[in-house]
Amino acid sequence: MGSRKLVRSYSEPVQTCLDYEGNVCASERILNSRGINARQFLSTSHVSWWWFFWIIGNILGNFYFRYAMRAETIEELITSTQTSMVINIWGIPLALLAIKVIKDYSKAEPLLMKIRQEQLAANEGTTTPQPQQ
Repeated sequence: MGSRKLVRSYSEPVQTCLDYEGNVCASERILNSRGINARQFLSTSHVSWWWFFWIIGNILGNFYFRYAMRAETIEELITSTQTSMVINIWGIPLALLAIKVIKDYSKAEPLLMKIRQEQLAANEGTTTPQPQQ
């Protein structure tokens, strides 16, 4: 058995984590036992896809802006307008992914706060030993 390293999700207050072998930490077990699939709701994969679409959209927007500023003829203006439409359509997946991420987290957030409060209440009666100097 090698050393077990932990991978933390972006929901640090709950301390949801998995080790590299896929073992579930206590907080994730608690979420799962209460009907929330932590791997689904607190996954960063949707955020990664959002960043992908956002970066590509900004690159396309940069090209569009440079082209539109140089447009002088009717044909160039028409092409510029059509390009603008395509770039605006590109933003639809961005909006849908943002909605998905927010909805998933909003489903889990009240329970995450409750779990955190329970953890704090459980730790309230214990004292942490101070390091010796």
